[in-house]
Amino acid sequence: MTTTYSQHQLTLPSLARGSHLVTSHITDALPEIKTVKCGLLHLFLQHTSCGLTMNENWDSDVRKDMSDALDRIVVEDTGRLATGTWQGIWFLEFRNGKQRRKILATIQGEKM
Repeated sequence: MTTTYSQHQLTLPSLARGSHLVTSHITDALPEIKTVKCGLLHLFLQHTSCGLTMNENWDSDVRKDMSDALDRIVVEDTGRLATGTWQGIWFLEFRNGKQRRKILATIQGEKM
């Protein structure tokens, strides 16, 4: 078994307040995920006025529902993420102005 580690800083595009699906942005920026048989992807969002969450993604109303809710409360697969069928990584922007946000992605796992 060969263990690998890699770390990348990703920059999300400027996104308005609300809920934004960013799964493909993250996976496209980490092509070496395809070389990991089993492992862990840790995403550290380096900001306090936004967040990341794993959420259901099949129904397009979920994104609007998530944004509406936040407006009320906030002043083992090979070579791919092992998300559920209808799950995706979401970016939640809490500020009204668009901000460029950075994510530090660390991949740890067994090489294929």
